Amino acid sequence: MSMKFNNVIPFPKKKIDVTYAELHDMVLQKQKELEELDVKMADILDQAIEIEKESQRLVDLAEKLANGNEDF
Repeated sequence: MSMKFNNVIPFPKKKIDVTYAELHDMVLQKQKELEELDVKMADILDQAIEIEKESQRLVDLAEKLANGNEDF
């Protein structure tokens, strides 16, 4: 059984003007961008860890003050 479609709109064919070398360069550029983002994320993570340590120290200090322990 065959089916016939009269109102089918064909997809336009795109002409690709990118050579393999250009595509390779684009991929390398994206990899470089990702590596730069990885470095930035590592810096942000380090800062977040330091903030967490400092905030925990301040919470501990506040608890000692609240308990009347001034021997710290």
